[in-house]
Amino acid sequence: EGDDTGFLAKVIPKVAYIVGFPDNDGPQKESLKASAKEFAKFKLLCRNFIRAVSTENSPLVLFLDDLQWADSATLEILKELMTDAESSNVMIVVAYRDDELPGSIPKMELEVKRASKLDVTDLPIRNLEREDINEMLATLLESTTDEIFRLSELVLRKTSGNPYFVTQYLELLYAEKLLSKSDEGTWAFNIDRVRAETYICDNVLSVVTARISRLRPTDKKVLHIASCLGFEFDIRIIEQVYKGEEQNVTETNRPALDSNVLWREKVMASLGVAVRDGLLEKKTSVSYRFSHDRIQ
Repeated sequence: EGDDTGFLAKVIPKVAYIVGFPDNDGPQKESLKASAKEFAKFKLLCRNFIRAVSTENSPLVLFLDDLQWADSATLEILKELMTDAESSNVMIVVAYRDDELPGSIPKMELEVKRASKLDVTDLPIRNLEREDINEMLATLLESTTDEIFRLSELVLRKTSGNPYFVTQYLELLYAEKLLSKSDEGTWAFNIDRVRAETYICDNVLSVVTARISRLRPTDKKVLHIASCLGFEFDIRIIEQVYKGEEQNVTETNRPALDSNVLWREKVMASLGVAVRDGLLEKKTSVSYRFSHDRIQ
């Protein structure tokens, strides 16, 4: 029903694009009171919506990341979807860190297994082993020499096999010209120089810290503001905060700095550097996200 779809779109605005609300005619964002009646209605609408958009000819895969941060209401809705016997064309995949796992998630998983005859499969994702890193480097650098094997051992020690930090570490080596590509297209590095380079970090977290430390003070300040706004953020908010913090500039500089265009140019330039260095990802013209929550 139209009213029900409107209710759902108030909570999930992008539903309006799926159901085809005309421009400017869709429901506006509103804060819903968390009454038991409205929450029950919302769970029912979520269940019916998932049933409607998943068919035998067009099955649906629903992926939810960072479930360790989910609130109790989200977990309740997820349990509702996972135990719906009529949603046979849906696969729900969730990812979470078991070292940050609240007790509510194992409890939910147990309840799902008891209430449903569907299979719940656990797939532990472990860090890369030395052999994995060696195969990765052999493919990337197009070489299978003993030097590649020695480099893979070093990468494992520096990153503990964390896939994200492996790529960050390799990018850091490239930025520091410890890993280079010749005009002929072959990769070259000196393993002894890489090992001896004191600037290159000795642990996983320091890999990203080193990349951030290379930024200009202005770029660091913009990232600091962004980290306070959340994993995803709007640059328009950063502009206002940045402008407010810079109001202590000298009076001679104030007229130029009061230009909104100049503020945006400053913020956009810093965000562009962070995107180039792999610290941020651009989502839309006004929204960005950190490439990894540990950077935040």
